[in-house]
Amino acid sequence: MPYFTTSDGVKIYYELHGTGEKVVALLNGIAMTATSWRLQSEYLKNLGFRVLLHDMRGQLMSDKPRGEYSLERHVLDFKELLDHLGIERAAVVGTSYGGKVALMVAKALGQRVEKLAVLNSSHTVDRALIARVDRWITAARLKSGRILWQVMIPDIFSDRFMNESFAFIASLAPNFEMVDFVAFEEMAKAFIRVDLRGTLSAVNVPALVVASTEDRFFPPRYSRMIAEELPSARYVELDCGHVSIWEKPHEVNKLLYEFLVG
Repeated sequence: MPYFTTSDGVKIYYELHGTGEKVVALLNGIAMTATSWRLQSEYLKNLGFRVLLHDMRGQLMSDKPRGEYSLERHVLDFKELLDHLGIERAAVVGTSYGGKVALMVAKALGQRVEKLAVLNSSHTVDRALIARVDRWITAARLKSGRILWQVMIPDIFSDRFMNESFAFIASLAPNFEMVDFVAFEEMAKAFIRVDLRGTLSAVNVPALVVASTEDRFFPPRYSRMIAEELPSARYVELDCGHVSIWEKPHEVNKLLYEFLVG
């Protein structure tokens, strides 16, 4: 399995699929892994893109160092991964936690980001969001994958998807037993320490911002604020819950295709 070691000695798991000239990097949400993007990575690879995936430090296949985490370190890990692979430029797509990281990548790496897509995310924090994150942190401290799963699923899936696809959602429960609860907590704390309000005007790359009408964790107002700050953003709302890449994979894939080739 492919790994590289960061400048501070952390092993990061990554995958690079396809042989195309253009690279698309997909950045995980907090409880995701590289395999969570399967419906998008296969689609983009078949369109001729090279698709770069990685588990951030703290996630399933990568190292989970103890101590405080930061989004800035995730950005540096990603830059070092690009350097390791000799990738000069990439389109960057991030969802949820990875969406904020993607915004920070675009701010930090400038011309190395060809295009930017932010799905179901927030660039800011407020008391309502902190309360939701604190609830996830409390669940993680109980060190039970089952409890964390039970706490998260009402936030991340729409009622319709839960009613129609609960067998699939239930099949995810064992995956939560593989979460490193200490790292999860540190990642969650890192997210709410960063507020990017008023800082996105310099991110002058083509951007796509996607929200979901039934996203309870990051309601559409957060995505609208992102789109309003980015100079060159297209804003789209989908009729689904927070995990749009699973609830509406065909719609998400179509939006990404039109955005990446347009």
